Amino acid sequence: MNPSAENHSSNLDTDWCSAERDARRLLESARGSRDPELLEKALTQLRVAWVARANAAFEHADKHGIQCTEVPANDEFVPQPGVHLITAPQVGADARRLLTAGLEHGVPVLALAREPMTKLGERPVAVLGRGVVVRTRIEPEKDAAHPNLEWWKTAFSALVEAAQRADDPTASVERRLEIMLDRLDGLPGLSTELIDDARELAAIKSE
Repeated sequence: MNPSAENHSSNLDTDWCSAERDARRLLESARGSRDPELLEKALTQLRVAWVARANAAFEHADKHGIQCTEVPANDEFVPQPGVHLITAPQVGADARRLLTAGLEHGVPVLALAREPMTKLGERPVAVLGRGVVVRTRIEPEKDAAHPNLEWWKTAFSALVEAAQRADDPTASVERRLEIMLDRLDGLPGLSTELIDDARELAAIKSE
């Protein structure tokens, strides 16, 4: 996966937010009605909105770096724009709360959580989707106190790949699609390949 956002833009307004909200509503309707054409439309719109979200978040991170963030217990907080790394003892669920707050307030954020190092010297990273955790291990950051953007992108790419590997080809197409959408929900931004996988499953399901 290419961890760079497509069509880099300096636009930091909330167009991406309105587009993502519309796409999410459409996706919920498609899942409820099991309408493959509506699902294809929703995923296409979501892909565009997430690229725009990522562009805006990365523009901020290019100037200010990665934010090692502690997510407030108060769900009404307004996050800072940019790219966030949630650090233990906070977990993937806290990264999800930050992402949710960003969408609610029109603030472009990307986030994942890092966990304590393993005995083998690997760094676990995680996100929480819709009732499902996506987790993997990667090479640790060179400077734990000041991780760089390239390491964060590598971590995110590894999570997307972990979500793809978790797909069970022996399950029904309908079941695979539902689980993939649940995992996808925790990976807004640079998960366009996972969206494309979901679109392929949706197309198979409609045949």
